[in-house]
Amino acid sequence: MQKGFGVLRDSLVEKYNLNYKPHIHVDSVIGWSWLTFKDYDFEANLLGISPAAIPLLKRQYEKISQINLADSWGVDFHKGVGATPADSSMIMVNKFEDISLLSKKISSKTEIHQLAQEFSSFSPVDYTLETTRASGAALAALVSLKVLGLNGIRRNLANLVEQTIKMRQLIQKTKDMFVLNDQSDGFVTMVGLIPSYGHIKDANECSKGELEEDNRYINEFFKWDKKTRIDKGIGAEYSVSSSYIKTACGIGVAAIKLYPTSPHFNEENSTDTIETLINQKKLFDEKIWQR
Repeated sequence: MQKGFGVLRDSLVEKYNLNYKPHIHVDSVIGWSWLTFKDYDFEANLLGISPAAIPLLKRQYEKISQINLADSWGVDFHKGVGATPADSSMIMVNKFEDISLLSKKISSKTEIHQLAQEFSSFSPVDYTLETTRASGAALAALVSLKVLGLNGIRRNLANLVEQTIKMRQLIQKTKDMFVLNDQSDGFVTMVGLIPSYGHIKDANECSKGELEEDNRYINEFFKWDKKTRIDKGIGAEYSVSSSYIKTACGIGVAAIKLYPTSPHFNEENSTDTIETLINQKKLFDEKIWQR
């Protein structure tokens, strides 16, 4: 969230004399965790974060530090620090009066949830679409925050960034694998693969035919690797984005997505992950891929 978004919204409200103010929501379900670096002394660096990771963490914190200027923002506790089960999510609303905008009681014509709406004006069914989820994941998120504390989350997050740096360095040493998002300060790495006979170049410099062949190559590699290795629980898992970016000619660029989340992910795991990709790719090129 940048201050300019709020300034622009407010100026448009004034310019067009709107009788309402558009709500700004930030999808910060991953980015929230960098908020823990507020007030962290990067100079003293008591957690021993690697020098390579510090600039990335600082820039990410600066990007999220103005989240208070948004009207609302989201949190997924299971994303990033890898310490809670899935579906432990939360929405933060910065102004209490804005919460009423979510209420189903604003209009008598609005149907609210079928459960217990008659019992209490504070009923949770007034604000939620469903009440079927168990509370275990949410309680796990609370326990995680209490047990890990700021430094625990900071250390887990820093480790993910450190291991991402390691993996990107290993990828950049290979001749037919490359990092598509090398300017990203986060811990997701998008990896481009090309056949062993190909040459790495900017996607916007590729012809439509070259892009389509590279996309077919990545998708065929993933299907083969998933069937022969990943589905058998051998080695690292990853996913594939069918269109990570769009080129000038309108063709989407497929990419492998490396997204570590475990707090136990270490340098050995980083090395094994990239070595597995390299070895599997070599085998695929030699025995499976056909032009």
